[in-house]
Parts: sequence; C-alpha cells; structure tokens
Amino acid sequence: MDYVRYVFTSSAVDVICVSETWFPLDVSDVHFNINNYKIIRKYRVGKKGGGVAIYCKTHINMKLVGESDNGGVEYLLVELSDRLKKCLVSCVYNPNKFVSISPLFDKLSNIAVDYENIILCGDFNINLLAGDSLCSSLLDNVASLGLSAVNISMPTRYSHNSSPSLLDYFIVSDRSSVLKFDQISFVSDHDLIFCSLDINFNGVREEKLYVYRDFRSIDLDALYRELDNVNWYDCWYFESVNEKLEHLNNKLLSAYNTYVPLRYKKTTTCHWFNGKVREAIKSRTKAYRTWKRNRTTASWDAFRVARNKATLVQAKDRTECMLDVESLNDVFLCSASSNGCMSQFAPNPTSITYLSVPRCILKINSNAVGEDGLPIRFIKLVMPFIISPLTHIINHCFTTSCFPKLWKSASICPVAKIKQACSPCDFRPISVLPALSP
Repeated sequence: MDYVRYVFTSSAVDVICVSETWFPLDVSDVHFNINNYKIIRKYRVGKKGGGVAIYCKTHINMKLVGESDNGGVEYLLVELSDRLKKCLVSCVYNPNKFVSISPLFDKLSNIAVDYENIILCGDFNINLLAGDSLCSSLLDNVASLGLSAVNISMPTRYSHNSSPSLLDYFIVSDRSSVLKFDQISFVSDHDLIFCSLDINFNGVREEKLYVYRDFRSIDLDALYRELDNVNWYDCWYFESVNEKLEHLNNKLLSAYNTYVPLRYKKTTTCHWFNGKVREAIKSRTKAYRTWKRNRTTASWDAFRVARNKATLVQAKDRTECMLDVESLNDVFLCSASSNGCMSQFAPNPTSITYLSVPRCILKINSNAVGEDGLPIRFIKLVMPFIISPLTHIINHCFTTSCFPKLWKSASICPVAKIKQACSPCDFRPISVLPALSP
C-alpha cells in the first residue's frame, strides 16, 4: 500500500479503480487512504479475497449509486459530478469466468440513460482473446447498452503456467472521448491499465445560458397604462415611411424591454443528448429486458433492431459539423436571385382599412423574431394601441410606392437539406423577416 501511495499521491490521475483489493472488513478506511483522494470500497462478505474500491480526487463529487449483492460478480457504481456534468464509473471484479456478469448489466440498464458518459473497468476474468461463448456473451451485454471496449488486442495478464490473456479492460460509452490508453507492469501479474478521457471535471467550463422573455410575468395593467399615455399620432408628422416605422418601432421596443422581463436559464446538458436519443436508449433497454425474460429468437431480433437504431441515432446526433460562416455566405449569395431589391413598387389603388390590419395580424402563427426585435406575441398584446399608426404606415407605403428598409431586413438562418449536413451546399438559407413585414 505504501508503494501505491507513493505512485499516486502527487499524480494527475483523477480516478483509481482497484479490483480484488483484499481489504479487510474490520479495518478502517484510514489505513487505505491516499492523500488528495477519497475512497468508496466494497467488501467480500463471508470469505477472504475479492473486493473492489474506487478512489477519486477530492475536488470531484463522488456518490455511490449501486453495488453488487453478496456472491457473484463484485462491482461498485459511483456517480462523479461537478456543477456542470456527471458521469457513471464502475469498478468490476469477476472472481471466476463462469460467474454470470449479467447482474452488472441489468443494474446498468436501469440507470444508464441518466448519464452522458459511462466508464467500466476492472478484472472481468473473461479472456477477450479466446473468442469463445463467454467472450461473445460479454460483448453482447456491452453492445446492448451502446458501450464498447477500449482495449481488445493486447494481453493484460502474463503467467508462467498459462497463456497470456486479456482479462482487464476499459469499457466506455463514447470511444471518441478516449485520448490515450496504455498498460504497464505494476504490483501483480496483471498489468495496470490506464485511460485518459476527454471529460472535464474542473468546474470552470464556460456555462451556457438560455435567454428568453418571460411573458407570464408581464404587468399588463402597467403596460397598458404606459401605452395609453403614448402619443401614437406623432408618426403622422414624419415625411418618409422609414422614419414613421422607426418611430413606431422605438415606442414598441421601449415598452417591450420595460414590461417583458428577461430570464436566464443555465443549460448544462450535452447538446446531442436530446429527446430522440433518450427515447431510442429507453426502447433499447426495454427490448433488452424482454429478451432477458423470454430468451427467444424473436425477442433477440427485436432487441438487435432497437440496439442498432439507438447506436445509429447517437452516432448521427454526436456528429458535429464545423462550418465557416463566410463559406455559408458565399454559397447563399451564389444561390440568391439576381433581380436585386427594389425600394419602390406599383401602388395598390385600394387603401387598407382599420379592420383588415388586426385580421391579418391575428392570422400570423410564426414565433420567429426578425431584425426589429419584436415578437408577434407582444404585437398581438398591444394591437389595440397600434392599429391606427400601423394602418397609416401601410397606406403610406402604397401612396408613396416605397417599402420600409426595416421590413426588408432579414436574419438568414441556415437549415439543413439532408440529415447529415456537413458541407455549405447541404444547407438552404431561410430569411426571417420582421413579424409585421407584409
């Protein structure tokens, strides 16, 4: 134990998993501690040997979420977390290759959907180099949860009276997070295996904020009193339609910013772990449980379909498309019409009435917010106050054959034309105009 302390006390290793610890039940954790680490351990009850333990750096929160029953495969399941993310880590010791490892995966199937990252490691006592039925059964259990083994070719145990075997391995939910894997000789005939993963637990990652307007907290009485005191007929004194619309828009924006409060919500979930992925994982887990109960060919085929679908959904949603904004702009400009923008248009001899404007506004269903910064939801709230100036502006457009610049300004949103869009040509430009733009 002194040698283990010497190796790890000043190391940068965040988590240490120890299988077949032989830690006695009646000895305090103090005798097995390592500086700057906290420990959770599982004893073997009734006889010597066995046992598993997980050490974790003190700055990372560690919580026990599951452990093995007495007898059979031995394991610990702990949740590691900081204020931004969490992952599931399991240390496993299988005392004999003929001992069923299914209880571990049955337990995992109940809680795996709650974690973005899952890491299993330890001595599974099943030789992955053998390629026998035990190996196939283990790999089926691993694949059933969308997991995969990191090391599958190099032996981890060398003994003078038996062939080299691969008994110790890392199993992870996301192979792309593996930065480095290696193994070295240590204090037993099993190699020490270690893995560096791209999972940040330093608690300083930039937080993402979702900003929205809280319409439920509007003081309607105060808003309507404010709007009732506004002289809306000021816009009649401006000559150009652009000045008229700018005046109206400024009045509305001032009221909107004053009476519709901004709210900020932290978002810390993984960007690709959406409802579609969650449902696919739940369906896979349900099919796996059905197969475990029935053990029929039909239930196994149904499980394989659900498993493959879940794997495909995760692979598609994890794919990140890194595109340069300028390259998108170039493609969109090339696809734009060459007719150009016209400030003037042929006038309509029929003027717009005060009754037709609210009817048109009430038909608008889009919640998109254009360059004017005013959502249609707010415009509908204040519609009785702005009918007169808005009707005047629209009729002025027809009279002067001039369309306001603000209503021609659009935010361009790239929308994928195919499922896995990674090229600028795979996107189409969608123009988001102001809500009142005719």
